[in-house]
Amino acid sequence: MSFKVYQVYGSEDGTMGIFSSKKRAIASAIDYVEKAGDETPEIDNSMDWITYATGNSVEATVETWVVE
Repeated sequence: MSFKVYQVYGSEDGTMGIFSSKKRAIASAIDYVEKAGDETPEIDNSMDWITYATGNSVEATVETWVVE
């Protein structure tokens, strides 16, 4: 049996967390960018395995991993 986990990586801080919920992982990435002073991060979720939250000064990524 396999399942997915989501790693949130901040451009300035490295790995910030591992989540079992993609929704919570993306919320964490958005929060990271907003706390850096960027109120409206740009979200790019055009790929299945990675989501980008980009601001003016920092970026956070949410990467999907399959665990068996």
